[in-house]
Amino acid sequence: MGYLEIVTTPISMKVITLTTIFIFLNGIFYGQDCLPAGASFTLQSELDAFILNNPNCTIIGDTIRISNVSDLTPLMNIEQIHGSLIIEESDIADINLPKLSYVEDHIFIAG
Repeated sequence: MGYLEIVTTPISMKVITLTTIFIFLNGIFYGQDCLPAGASFTLQSELDAFILNNPNCTIIGDTIRISNVSDLTPLMNIEQIHGSLIIEESDIADINLPKLSYVEDHIFIAG
């Protein structure tokens, strides 16, 4: 019977190591996409739970719709929204999203 022999060369090991390091660093430096399909938060408690469940989230993958909330602090780490940011029917005194630098579509705010 024959057998399969797998031989690794120093070059192939370097490629595997560099690829692994790149994938790891990509997640660290480019943030984490925690909601690839977007989200809808209709209660303040849902928004508060979001930061507890996703403390490292920096990128929302699609539209985020927020209503009936009074505090946007749980979104303070969000840097990018690849969709729209829609805030409606909310009593928000201060819209402070210090790290948000990119919204792909539009921002809509209505009382």
